[in-house]
Amino acid sequence: MKDNREMAAFNTIRLFGRLPGISGKLVRRITEELDVHTLEELELAAHDGSLKKLKGFGLQRVQAVKEGLAGRSSARPSSPRKRSKRRGMRRSSARCP
Repeated sequence: MKDNREMAAFNTIRLFGRLPGISGKLVRRITEELDVHTLEELELAAHDGSLKKLKGFGLQRVQAVKEGLAGRSSARPSSPRKRSKRRGMRRSSARCP
């Protein structure tokens, strides 16, 4: 069981550490003090004010986290169905004179 917890902690550090302003030390503080382990939970903590209450999180860092999370959600690929429609549209328009 310890291996699973260690792997989950490692994955959380990697995931949260990709956001601006978040170090491994801050990730540990987030997970231990707020019991936050997913990006969705982190986003909720950033918006409900609980993230700001942690040592090391001021307005600027919380704002950077919010912006980093917003950037990640907008960078998600569209659904396969939407992509296939666009591809189909490109092909058909390329055939037209």
